[in-house]
Amino acid sequence: MEFNELLDRLIPEVTLETKDSYSKPLVKEIGSMVRAYRKRRGISQIQLSRKSGISQANISKFENGEYNISLSQLERLIRALNAHIVMEVKPNE
Repeated sequence: MEFNELLDRLIPEVTLETKDSYSKPLVKEIGSMVRAYRKRRGISQIQLSRKSGISQANISKFENGEYNISLSQLERLIRALNAHIVMEVKPNE
């Protein structure tokens, strides 16, 4: 599934009510995409942790949808993977 399709499907579920309120399905899908990319590149969570400065425990939780990663942390992970994120916001139809 492409990231754009993922956002189209999950954006209606996102809530911004409180600091701790987040869309677990969205976090889980993005974490899953990062995990799949990391594995395709042959990089372990420990290696990614060392490159990004984010603990291996938090990387594991994020990849499993159990940790609401900040955008700055996500950016650090993506840079450590030598990759970039492409996204698009579309109106509901």
